[in-house]
Parts: sequence; C-alpha cells; structure tokens
Amino acid sequence: MGVYINRDIEVDDDGDIVVNPSGDIGVADTAESMKHAIKFMLATDYNEVKPHPLMGANLGSLIGRHDINEVVEDIPGMVVGGNTYSALINSSDIRVTAIPIDVDKIYVSVELTGVYLDAYGHPLDVGVTYLEYIFPYTEEKIQDLT
Repeated sequence: MGVYINRDIEVDDDGDIVVNPSGDIGVADTAESMKHAIKFMLATDYNEVKPHPLMGANLGSLIGRHDINEVVEDIPGMVVGGNTYSALINSSDIRVTAIPIDVDKIYVSVELTGVYLDAYGHPLDVGVTYLEYIFPYTEEKIQDLT
C-alpha cells in the first residue's frame, strides 16, 4: 500500500481554481489531489501533454471501436497503464471495473486505496475512494458520476 504526500492546487468540480476568502489559491489535501489527478489522467489521451506524450489513459483511442466486449476488457489495463506511466498511484492501490450499460456507453468505476497524509504527516481518514464515470465511446465527454 502506497503512502501519498503530494498536494496540488485546489480545483472545483468544473476544474476551476479555488480561491480562499483571504484571496489565496487553495491547496487540496492529498486525497483530493489524487482524485483530480486520476480524473485528469482518465480524460487525457496520448500526445495531449507535450512534455509527456504517453501521459494519460488514452481512452479516446477506443472511440468508434465496434466490439464493446473488447473495449470493456481494454479499459482497466489502459487506466492502470496510464497511471503507471504517470506514476500517480501504486498499481496495488487502484482497481478499475468497466461494465457495458448501453450499446455506446460503459460504466467505469475506479477504486483508490492507500494512505494519504496531511500537511503535517498525519494520516487522513479517507478509506476507500470510488470515482465513477460513464464512458461514451463516441465523441461525447466522459461523464463524471462522483
């Protein structure tokens, strides 16, 4: 099980930077930072981040494929593989489930575990975190259910 200390700029559900009442840019805790990093990785295809051309899960490459069973089988490996390249989370701390729910939509659940530390090195009481998405393998945007 990994121990995570990385903190990032706090953003809201739309990806906008959060500004505190004092006017300072917010800093998310380690668990929230991880959730946002995973969301970014899921929505990123190869060659979208210039310094790191292999960053991302590259799920966009599945759009238009006709065999939904193959797509469902490929998603977990692509998510874990994209994460491994990005070194966001230990591969033992992420589990991905993909379930077809319609002819052109797949439910994707990402389960995150691990130990997340606060700014003082104390563990946060996070438990297991689930991120849920509807992945349309058409040109639509990934729908975030969390």
